[in-house]
Amino acid sequence: MKDGAPAPGFDAVNSPAMLAEGPELAGRTVRMRTTAGTVGARAVADAPLLLYASFVVAGATARFLRSRAVPEATFVVTGDGGRAEEDRACAELIARRVDGGAVEAAPYVARARSSVAAADLAEGVWRGYAGVHPDDVELSLDTDRFPFVMVAAREGGPLVLRPVSTPGAG
Repeated sequence: MKDGAPAPGFDAVNSPAMLAEGPELAGRTVRMRTTAGTVGARAVADAPLLLYASFVVAGATARFLRSRAVPEATFVVTGDGGRAEEDRACAELIARRVDGGAVEAAPYVARARSSVAAADLAEGVWRGYAGVHPDDVELSLDTDRFPFVMVAAREGGPLVLRPVSTPGAG
């Protein structure tokens, strides 16, 4: 899986809507290569705890951090050279939920929806670019869609993501 248009050697693109439509990934190993996320993860790969987070797992990520009584968390904003508004909004939502529990997602989602990245995706759809879908922004902002957190750890060299259920998921 990679960002952008389909490329030789990759069976899927980094499009939530296109992934939902196929190919079937159950039981398969998925290798990801994204423009910024992979680079950011590799930069912090040796952290004692590494979570991949997004709006779709924001609540689960906050619950996980609270349940583990993590004294301090560092959010790595990987998009737009560390300035991506959608990444910052998501990180701030998770941090507020860790600190205060039930925090309304709407203001953070609105920031992400009006970000440069969302506008770029909309332009890609308008221009008919392969690898983007009209539903990608909304699917990526579907807050708390999944009841698990994505934990990354080295397994024989590469980082491997595994879903981990969180307390209070429902």
